[in-house]
Amino acid sequence: MDTFGEEETDMIRTCASISVQYDNIFAPFPGADWAKGFQWAKDSGLDGVEIILSDPELLDVSAIRAKLDELELAVGTISTGQAMGMENIYMCAGSSLIRREARERLFRDIDFSVEVGKPNVTIGLNRGKGGLHPDEAVEFARQADTVVVESNYDMDMLMSGPYTYELKMRIVQGCGHLSNDECASAIKRFWHPGLRNIFLCHLSENNNTHDLAYRSAAEALREMGVEKGTISLRCLPRQYPSQMFEL
Repeated sequence: MDTFGEEETDMIRTCASISVQYDNIFAPFPGADWAKGFQWAKDSGLDGVEIILSDPELLDVSAIRAKLDELELAVGTISTGQAMGMENIYMCAGSSLIRREARERLFRDIDFSVEVGKPNVTIGLNRGKGGLHPDEAVEFARQADTVVVESNYDMDMLMSGPYTYELKMRIVQGCGHLSNDECASAIKRFWHPGLRNIFLCHLSENNNTHDLAYRSAAEALREMGVEKGTISLRCLPRQYPSQMFEL
């Protein structure tokens, strides 16, 4: 198995999470005060923002783009999870109408991304709960030779850390993130002889380390008798693009 490491890069951006619609616990300003949030990010010496939204169709996109241009701020990511968190719209919903709206919402998110510089659009929370490891997702992974899977937090680090109780519960319950142990459990479910690469992604800066995530996933493979050297296991960096991989 490959070891992992972080490479120096000049592409790192310092970003603040700013909601442009609903209020959000991760944003320092109410959604209605997004312009103040952008200004605060600029005044704080940051050069980018993560935009948190639910439905771009309800936003004044021109005003947002103009403010970004005025302050010379880049958009690092568009976070779309409020669609589920605030409106209960997600792709695994039982209702076909909700699923359709979730798909159409995603297309609007992508159009919004094009308007503000083509940053990445996240869809994690918009997948919905769907169980810990939805059977459909596991079945797709069993057909792949490369899988990227979240290994967000170490439970001991999270529970002993500085986050509020409410935030900790949000992370560990159905609509939060996969822990290292849950990631290892998922690997045991989707591993197959044709699997060649596993990339561990979205590791928490505050509640995880590359070493803990790697060791948890590697132990899951060892328990299944996967021979060393038959599969590449790597942790992806969080704050900057990884090196190029030839798959």
